[in-house]
Amino acid sequence: MPEYVDAGCAYCPSTVRACREGEGDRRGPGFCPTKIEPDVIDRAVSRLDDPFLLRAARESTAVEGEGYCEWTRVEEIC
Repeated sequence: MPEYVDAGCAYCPSTVRACREGEGDRRGPGFCPTKIEPDVIDRAVSRLDDPFLLRAARESTAVEGEGYCEWTRVEEIC
């Protein structure tokens, strides 16, 4: 297995994704941001206290979910 220097969700195999199950601290891989950068995760989550940022996150997630791997970036923006 390759050695990873930085945390990165992109490295996580689709068969693991322990954070989605709320098990990141127990069975997440060693490079999991929830394990090696908990303060960064906490700061990111605290930003959602801002109503504007929370709405922006929800809306962008909805747009991405609707056109994932089908729409171009321009279509997403429109």
